[in-house]
Amino acid sequence: MRKIVLVSIIFILLLSVSAPIERAVFHTVDANFVPGIPFIRIISPANKTYNTDLIPLNISISTFFDFYGNLRIVEYSLDGKENVTISTEYQGLGEDYYSTVTGFAQLPALSEGTHTIAVYATYRFPDYGEYTTSDSKTVTFTIDFASPYITILSPRNYARYNTTDVPLIFTVDRSFSTLSYCLDSNANIFMEGNTTLTGLPVGLHKLVVYATNAEGATGISETVSFEIGEEFAPPSPSPSLTPSFSPEVKPTAAPAVTPTSTAPSEPLPLNLLAASVFTLIIVVLGLSFKKIRKKNRAASPSFTSKN
Repeated sequence: MRKIVLVSIIFILLLSVSAPIERAVFHTVDANFVPGIPFIRIISPANKTYNTDLIPLNISISTFFDFYGNLRIVEYSLDGKENVTISTEYQGLGEDYYSTVTGFAQLPALSEGTHTIAVYATYRFPDYGEYTTSDSKTVTFTIDFASPYITILSPRNYARYNTTDVPLIFTVDRSFSTLSYCLDSNANIFMEGNTTLTGLPVGLHKLVVYATNAEGATGISETVSFEIGEEFAPPSPSPSLTPSFSPEVKPTAAPAVTPTSTAPSEPLPLNLLAASVFTLIIVVLGLSFKKIRKKNRAASPSFTSKN
């Protein structure tokens, strides 16, 4: 009898464990990405001195999860004047869900002196409850027709070099009396012309070249950023240039919802209910049968043997 009850209990336990597994329903929820903040990069004008009054405005904007081309507003303001809309061109969405927008405008003829230009970008996303993001960048530059105009040819901007000795090559558009360069905001070093930057440590560097004419007007080159790698290649006449990109602020995506499994609340399956009733009947019948046997033994006469 005990064996029957034990087998029935094990059977019920097995059914109770397997039933929830059969009833489990798995749900997955797609990740909900939130559009990011536009990151503006002003390519031109740069923070330098120009000897021309015709300066182009050239910008690029990168944004996370941007599909809404007709809802971008890109403008510039020159010297605090009224905003002017910039025509932009959508370059498409990359595999990492970052898009790029480029913009170009010809600035009006500029007078000599210092000028400031500010670029503003506002993106609207109607599918996110009129969610709006924006960014702005400002550049200050100088127009000086008398000062020399300097163009740095090497090192190249945002380049990576696998040597500690990098040639400094540049051009100056007019006569000058003194030349100097400033590396990593250190004191200016005077030079006669093109030279070589030697013993550069590993890491990022910034370089500016200055040229002063006989009248005392000083031209300032664009700041060039470059990197010295950790592994150095054998010295060569011309440095090996590998494109490198300036770090960008990447907007973050909202955390994706982790897929979960849920078991809906349902009544007990029929097979589990039937097994429970069957077990109960067996237990009741077993107990009843045991009581009947006891009664029969008590009622039956006992016989004794006589010699």
